Amino acid sequence: MKRSNNVVARLRRRTQRGFTLVETMIATMVFTMGILGVYAMMLKSYELVTLSRHRDNGRALLLSFADQFLRLQTTDADPFTGLPAPRTFFIPSGPTGSGMSWTDTSGHAGTVDAQGLHVLLGEAGSSQIPATITRSVSFLDSTTGATTGSVTAAAAGWLLQGTFTVTYDINGRHQTQSLTVARSVR
Repeated sequence: MKRSNNVVARLRRRTQRGFTLVETMIATMVFTMGILGVYAMMLKSYELVTLSRHRDNGRALLLSFADQFLRLQTTDADPFTGLPAPRTFFIPSGPTGSGMSWTDTSGHAGTVDAQGLHVLLGEAGSSQIPATITRSVSFLDSTTGATTGSVTAAAAGWLLQGTFTVTYDINGRHQTQSLTVARSVR
């Protein structure tokens, strides 16, 4: 009986000695996988924050041009004849950057070509991405609200519709946002 008690006591001591190498390696691997998962979530959240910031910046640009479209005078006096002449910003044409200009907070002015107005989205100290803003202006039929190719004047003048679009690429994905507004012109 005494001998069996010694065996049991030795077995108890062996089981209380600590972790084996295999157990330690498995625990280390599980911990490493957890850390890598947290790191992957942090990278994805950074990408989403960047995308959101650029979407907000693009939306702010669109709202700025829509506001100009709604409140600016549509004509200026022609310097030679003195007669009203339409501003380029309001002349119906295909989607271009005609009549648009933009200067960011760093003082960089956007450039206009046949594709539109080219600007940088984002602040100078952060990640900036190139974007293109286009505008499309068309006449609206005052009775149906459908776009037309010519002016249909009513008692209040005629209606103009402006669609402003910003396009840019983030992480290899093409992003597009548009804003359409309408106004009356006399």
